[in-house]
Amino acid sequence: MKSRNGFTLPELLVVVAVVAILATVAAPNFASVIQNSKVKKTTDFITQLTNTARSEALNRNTDVYLSIQTVPAASFCLSTTSVSSGGHTCDIRSDLISAGTTVSLPVAEIKFDRIYGVPATATTFTVVNGTYRKTVNLNMLGLVTIGG
Repeated sequence: MKSRNGFTLPELLVVVAVVAILATVAAPNFASVIQNSKVKKTTDFITQLTNTARSEALNRNTDVYLSIQTVPAASFCLSTTSVSSGGHTCDIRSDLISAGTTVSLPVAEIKFDRIYGVPATATTFTVVNGTYRKTVNLNMLGLVTIGG
């Protein structure tokens, strides 16, 4: 009797079925990992952005404003002009918010003082993507804490 190299059709079908079952189980978990990653990336970026706003206020010796823009796309904006002044442009920095991620802020903007580099008010950013949600708390000293 000759020995045959290779796999039989039933063996191949079993392997394909096992791979399909594993892919079905892993796909939802992979999507949640991506959502969680986007929330973490955004919260880390907010921390970086508040530190940048503080240093820019001190370096430029002018008040710096951090806001969230919605037009033309959702983005963070650092500016030397206030939203309420009407001449608001993102003249320092503008960065897009990750697709599918929502960032909310209870105030129109956060003003960082030119003398001490501290925010005028304590505030909380809320970052949401799918079922994942985190808060970024900014206190009156400009220190950031990230909550679940």
